[in-house]
Amino acid sequence: MTNSQIVEVEQNVNNLFKRFETGDFYNTLYQQFYKIKEQVNYQKRRRPIQIAELTDSNIELIKSLAREEKIQSPKMADLKFLVQFIGSTNVDIREKYVLKTIVESIKKHYYTENQLIWLRDFILDLDNLYSHILEPKNDAVLVRSGALLILNAILVEDEKFYNLLSPQDYQSIALRLATYSLLEQDYQGYNSKMGWIQTYSLIVEATKKICEAPVHRALKVYLMTAVVFAYLQTDVPLIFGENQGLADLISSFSLRDNFYDYFILMLLTQWNEQYKDDYSSNEQSGFWHQVYNSERLLDSLLVLDDLSNTIRNLIKNEIK
Repeated sequence: MTNSQIVEVEQNVNNLFKRFETGDFYNTLYQQFYKIKEQVNYQKRRRPIQIAELTDSNIELIKSLAREEKIQSPKMADLKFLVQFIGSTNVDIREKYVLKTIVESIKKHYYTENQLIWLRDFILDLDNLYSHILEPKNDAVLVRSGALLILNAILVEDEKFYNLLSPQDYQSIALRLATYSLLEQDYQGYNSKMGWIQTYSLIVEATKKICEAPVHRALKVYLMTAVVFAYLQTDVPLIFGENQGLADLISSFSLRDNFYDYFILMLLTQWNEQYKDDYSSNEQSGFWHQVYNSERLLDSLLVLDDLSNTIRNLIKNEIK
């Protein structure tokens, strides 16, 4: 059952966007996200996670559905069966069979329009995309990352083939991702027991696709700010390529026009002012993880050939 606090946070994110779209908080959007984040009361205990049991018969069926002849003619019942296991802690079953089968079916356009719409609604459901997100680190991060992986495949193939997503659909997805960015605490890239998770990298990739879609500029800036905010506020090491992915996203924005360039400059300046006074006195490990995450991001930006000169000069002369 969805935590009522998640619904409240999502509503706050949506309301903030409505005001931002009309010109409010243009210079303080980063701080507004910070206020929303500060009001989140994370839970101290984990709740039981309900994932379908991997019985021998279920494993046999999952593997059979991964065969090419089954992938080519997917049934709705089979799809509904597979998605029960996107959060399985069995790495081989989750990655090599469940997620691979679903993503391949999307990429090869085997799903019907009705199946794809159902799948989109399933992964964006609050109980799946935000599964146990307010609790201490838990295995439900696999459900969340699985949902993000599938979402990315849908965004890519909808543009190429399906053409089912309207501008309003893109806006709804973008605002849900912005909310997710503020709530997620578990941005580990790889876990030796659970495999690849990469929630942050998947958010960045989804943001890139949304920003290529026919949506308003305000929505693109809003989502980008939420994604940058999530990176700079993360107090664990981001060391699995998240810095390069975000640098590519920022760079792609910076060359579009002066509006994006100015906004990115403002974000980096505000972040620098927020932390520079604490450099010599802060002894919290989380703070220093944030600092070195940001250093990796800035270094990744500087090596890009297509970074705008205004951002490059700001980093070299005022931040680094």
